[in-house]
Amino acid sequence: MSAQLEIESSPHGGSPPWRRRLAEVLSLDLRSLALLRVSLGVLLLLDALGRLGSVAVFYGAHGLLPPDQALRLTEGLRFSLTLIQPGTAFQVLLLLLWALAALALIVGLRTRLATLLCWLLALSFANRHPLLVSGGDELMLVLLFWGLFLPWQARWSVDALRASPPPPADPRHLSLAGTGLLLSLLGAYALGAWLRSGPEWIGFGSGLAEVLSVDRDRHPLGGLLAGLPGLAALLTAWLWLLTWLGPWLALSPWATRPLRFLVLVNLALLQLLLIFTQAQGLSPWVGLAGLSVLIGGWFWDWRERLHQARQPAGAPLRLYYDRDDPAAALLCRALCQALILPRAQCLPAQDSPRVARLVQANQSWVVIDHDESAHLKWSALRLLLQRSPLGGPRLARLLGRPSLQAAGDRLYARLSQQRGRWVRRLLPHLQARAQSFAVPALAERLALPLLVLMLVHGLAAAGALPARLGSWVAPPLQLLRLDGLPDAQAPSPAREDGWVVAPGVLASGEELEVLSGVRGSPRYDKPGWWQRTARSHRWRAYEAALLDPAQAAHRGLWAEWLCRDWNQGRAADDPQRLSGFRLTYMLEPVPPGGGDGALEQRILWRQDCPAG
Repeated sequence: MSAQLEIESSPHGGSPPWRRRLAEVLSLDLRSLALLRVSLGVLLLLDALGRLGSVAVFYGAHGLLPPDQALRLTEGLRFSLTLIQPGTAFQVLLLLLWALAALALIVGLRTRLATLLCWLLALSFANRHPLLVSGGDELMLVLLFWGLFLPWQARWSVDALRASPPPPADPRHLSLAGTGLLLSLLGAYALGAWLRSGPEWIGFGSGLAEVLSVDRDRHPLGGLLAGLPGLAALLTAWLWLLTWLGPWLALSPWATRPLRFLVLVNLALLQLLLIFTQAQGLSPWVGLAGLSVLIGGWFWDWRERLHQARQPAGAPLRLYYDRDDPAAALLCRALCQALILPRAQCLPAQDSPRVARLVQANQSWVVIDHDESAHLKWSALRLLLQRSPLGGPRLARLLGRPSLQAAGDRLYARLSQQRGRWVRRLLPHLQARAQSFAVPALAERLALPLLVLMLVHGLAAAGALPARLGSWVAPPLQLLRLDGLPDAQAPSPAREDGWVVAPGVLASGEELEVLSGVRGSPRYDKPGWWQRTARSHRWRAYEAALLDPAQAAHRGLWAEWLCRDWNQGRAADDPQRLSGFRLTYMLEPVPPGGGDGALEQRILWRQDCPAG
């Protein structure tokens, strides 16, 4: 179906104008999909590595949520690979596998398998501890799910480099799976706008000022903006208009390119606003990466024309390789692809007597410039970087400094000596292999029903459809983790700010603050920005979730873990054992319009730490 729709979308085809217009609205560009793949791969890699530091606490058998409690407290139809073996070593192994899969996704090596592993592992860790899941995690899972079926390896990937036959030359892609990706992304913004139904979010309201008055996840720039209520009200109106109208304008069949570009820029500015004002971890970066699908092919074509206009006139770059080296041609094409040099030519050195003599005399690869000048070793790489959109003249001048030039030539000589070894290792991975860039037929058949289920679930969550209808369609969406709702601060902004203090007593009678470990009478002062943001975003999200009365069971598990963590390795008669403590929430309500309210104290939990 994908190929058929692509043909019909051609401006020279005989299809009706309405069909061509629809194809322009719903089609995606393969280069934009590749950018989405690389961006998500980088974020997944950072996410996997970032979880290693707290893997035992969050996912271990004796952590905050033991496996038996996870099964008891998990709602909905969920599964998790982390429960196969609850030990910490197994969780570390899964995270390392996740990191490797993310690296494969970045370079586009076995992309379908890498995408499947990333989706399964991200889903498994999300299901393992639901209090740690953010809106960015939910969006990531949705993007990865649709990416399972899309040819986002058709550009800028090892798979595209070694594909036989090669990827489609036409960068336009149209399929129901691609439509699912586009509508899921835009639908998240539309649903968030619908859920924000409180008067604070409508027009020049105080919604943004109230959000930025909550110190828990706020950057200093957010505090500065909260102190400018006029500007915050203006940004609230912009946010209201953008999220209400943006998704519809992006799907407009008229003036599609300028309207979609306008929406793309504004949504990107929205994500940047979140990045610079809120400490929300990777969530806004996931939203920014997802916007890649809105980049039209005209943008990439314009960038290519602009880049080519800055290049010197004449013949394109020619890279010469040794025909007798079985991996040289593939490595040459891989370098051109990695540096985005589509016009560069890879040619065998034996076809040019001049180049053949240079190769033999210098034991080096050769790059011929537009003026027929020859460049060898490090200078050849500098020339390629100078002509690449990823480099430029400044980088080339930097790499051309005498010290770097000499070091680069030594590095090239060392790599040449090891050439045979690493070529033998790389060659099996660079061999041409048959692969399909079409969307699987099963995915095309399931895309429309899944979109309908997601629409019904979202409308039921927003109150536009009966809640019972939403519960009927939830099970398959829960299984695939497509039932997440955006972080919308809905229907009104949260009006509670505060921090937790845990005053405790040791067996010796000495007082301390359990969370920080500071001895003496606990201080209840408001923590500063650095103290608030020093812990990871997932830690802050976990503590914030515990403030919900519905999470009382998790409060008890947290308190038990604090006992175990402090008393681990201490004898029953050790005077430094923790005897007990309480979790005290220092509540600072946010008044309407923003600002600070009167401070209150609430006891969340009292915990005794038995000696046995």
